[in-house]
Amino acid sequence: MRIVLSEHAKERIKERNISLSEVREVIENPEVKAPTRHRRRRRAMRKINHRTLDIIYEEKNDYVIVITCAILDKGGDKS
Repeated sequence: MRIVLSEHAKERIKERNISLSEVREVIENPEVKAPTRHRRRRRAMRKINHRTLDIIYEEKNDYVIVITCAILDKGGDKS
């Protein structure tokens, strides 16, 4: 699966020290998958290396566009 990062996602990945392989792992093997307020977007979450990654993305025909990435702390708050 080809993954394309939005400019926003590129910024968040860099500032939150998230690797592209972690993003791929969350999208391909989520522990939790949920809808978002936007009909076409999906939310995938997975715990990797003692932190829960939260990825918002859109599926296109042959690729995925990552909209944003966050890390959820133990309290469930985004950082």
